[in-house]
Amino acid sequence: MKLIVYWNIAIKASKKEMERMLQEQRSTSMQGKLLRHNLDSEVVDALKDLRKKLSESEEK
Repeated sequence: MKLIVYWNIAIKASKKEMERMLQEQRSTSMQGKLLRHNLDSEVVDALKDLRKKLSESEEK
C-alpha cells in the first residue's frame, strides 16, 4: 500500500514539474514574439544569424 502512495506522489510531482517546464517555455516563447515585434528587421536578422552561429559552434 505504501508503494502505491509513493508512486502517486512521484507521478503528481512529475506532472507539476512538466507543467512548470511547459509554462516556462510558453513564457519564453511569448517574450521572443513580443521582442521580435518591437525590433527592427535588421536586428532580428542579426540575432537569428548569431543564434545560428552559436548553435553551430555548440555542435562542434
